[in-house]
Amino acid sequence: MFYNKNLLDQHGLDYPDENSTWEEIIEMAETITNPSEGVFGMNSLGGWWASTSQFTRSHGVRMLSEDFTEFQLDSPEGIEMIEKMRYLVNDLNIAPNDSQIPEGVDLWTSGRQGFLIDGPWHILSSRANIEDFEWDMTSAPTMPGIDDTAPTFSNAFHIANASSNKEAAWEVIKFWTGAEAQEILASEHAETPSRRSIAESDAYLEIGDIGPENFASTLDAVEGAYPPEASLMWSEINEEVQNRLSRIINLEEPVDVEMKALREDIEPLLEEQERLLESFE
Repeated sequence: MFYNKNLLDQHGLDYPDENSTWEEIIEMAETITNPSEGVFGMNSLGGWWASTSQFTRSHGVRMLSEDFTEFQLDSPEGIEMIEKMRYLVNDLNIAPNDSQIPEGVDLWTSGRQGFLIDGPWHILSSRANIEDFEWDMTSAPTMPGIDDTAPTFSNAFHIANASSNKEAAWEVIKFWTGAEAQEILASEHAETPSRRSIAESDAYLEIGDIGPENFASTLDAVEGAYPPEASLMWSEINEEVQNRLSRIINLEEPVDVEMKALREDIEPLLEEQERLLESFE
């Protein structure tokens, strides 16, 4: 989670830390928000899968069961969480809907957003584009008693089964997963190195004077990270979820109606997933 120090200072608010809960962040975001001036407490909700997943899982709600065979987002807990998401956008106005974001404007880098709860890829763009305010980062918020704080995924290497150059491919993989290449990747500060020895070294943690000061919190986030619910039909399922959440949040369609329709969208995808799995056996 990234935060705008200047906006927090203007309102006499303490900076968040790794122990901050969602309710504390929401309270601060409500104080910061001034829609008439285009200032919002936090980023939009219900869009990009990673931020949606962080919100749901940090509230103890899964999209799919642990074996990826059952849709669970429309559980009573899921409905309550989605109602909360809608409330934050349309009633409290602390997160913008699509119509409130000016075309071509990044609310975060332009200094008009208190919190950005998203991934470390924003570090490079923040360092490059933020000029008029101080900012930092910490672990994403969660609800009390919930361990899942943020989704994690990897830029993985693999060898195709049909490859005619398996030995050469293996040499490439060994290089990019080795210490030398990991240090090269670490120096870019765009993703957390998979080798702990590199991630905990100056090659990764020494980020210079631009900041963020609390860059080491990326390592804390890994400790509370969880893998995405990446089933065979993951992309298709996420697209349907995003479409329905957009209708709930941006068009203010009834939650119960949209979630019923979402289940009808998802069930054929899960059936197709089962068919594909059987074909692999």
